[in-house]
Amino acid sequence: MSLNITSYPEKVVDNDNNKISRWSAVHHSIKFGMKRQDYDIRHYYNATTYVSTIVITSGTVIDSFTAGDKIFVETPTGSVELTVDSYSAPNIIYCVAQALSYNPSLYGYMNVLSRTNYFIRTLIWGVTQSNQYYYIGTSINKVDSSGNAEIDVSSFLKQAVGYENEFDYDKVNEKDLLLGGQYNITFNENWVGYQGEYAAVSSTNLRFYVNAAKQIQDLYGSNMGEYVPFYLGSSPEVDDNALFLSDFEKPTYFPSYPFDLQFIYSESLAGIVTTREEETFNINGVSQGTSSTQLDNSQVQEVNRLMIAGSYASGVKEIDVWLDTDGIIDCEKSVQQGYVVSGYVKEICGSPVIIANPVDAGNLTPRAQQESSVDTPLTQPTS
Repeated sequence: MSLNITSYPEKVVDNDNNKISRWSAVHHSIKFGMKRQDYDIRHYYNATTYVSTIVITSGTVIDSFTAGDKIFVETPTGSVELTVDSYSAPNIIYCVAQALSYNPSLYGYMNVLSRTNYFIRTLIWGVTQSNQYYYIGTSINKVDSSGNAEIDVSSFLKQAVGYENEFDYDKVNEKDLLLGGQYNITFNENWVGYQGEYAAVSSTNLRFYVNAAKQIQDLYGSNMGEYVPFYLGSSPEVDDNALFLSDFEKPTYFPSYPFDLQFIYSESLAGIVTTREEETFNINGVSQGTSSTQLDNSQVQEVNRLMIAGSYASGVKEIDVWLDTDGIIDCEKSVQQGYVVSGYVKEICGSPVIIANPVDAGNLTPRAQQESSVDTPLTQPTS
């Protein structure tokens, strides 16, 4: 494909290249940078005759060049718009009457400006409660004179968030798709008489959004890096710096009333046993005991609601709550199918979250406009 993503909405956390936050606040711009590069080329320039010779070095040539066609050439020393004088099939273009300061031989790329009404069509995909892609919307974008474009998907993702609390407060943790979610994009090139194919959406490499807004001078801008827990396998603990998604440093818990903490259950913890740790204190700050409860790892890669233990003794006045892991792989047991000994079970350990491809071919109606269940996924076209 001659169209590539050059920048992603992500940040390096704590200056550690192993800690990349792909979680963005949805009420800010969430931008992908893209660059059009129709053909890889080598540009030979004769400063005496002013002849530019463009040799296409890779890819199948799908354009038929004629005298007068315009091309845009960029190499490490600069860029220029050239006019085709002649074409020697299958891969050599000659341009004349140009005075350039180029090195005689440089690699670079070229764009064919005779591809009229060139634009990028980007499909935005969300993920349902049952981990299947569904179609959210389509963004149409033009490129600038150098072939660059910015694709902002935030306005599409905002459709998926909300403020209704549907948590039943009967589980230690549960994902809430109104608080955030997973998404992905796929894209193609278009111009008059041509529509490119879409690449398949990845089942594992996703991006994430949170129903949040950030302050202008926040450490990572509109990225949620401060709130993303990382486990890199080199430490017995979840990263100390990750925060709960709370407006309060010390929220108040009222017994018998609904109470939960929200947190980003990041992709770094997929397949890893993670626990909610609690320590209670009396009015004098003396510890009254600790407890540990394993989280439901099937809720990973989403914004989660987290219950606290509750039913504390009357002498408890303060509770410390945090997440922890010792790096043990999470396992689940399933009955082995087929001819086996009665009661035999198999442990499946460390399974990553796999997002299923859309299954309903050809229909690109956003989920919010469907008459069917909200969990009915829609498909990505192949051309």
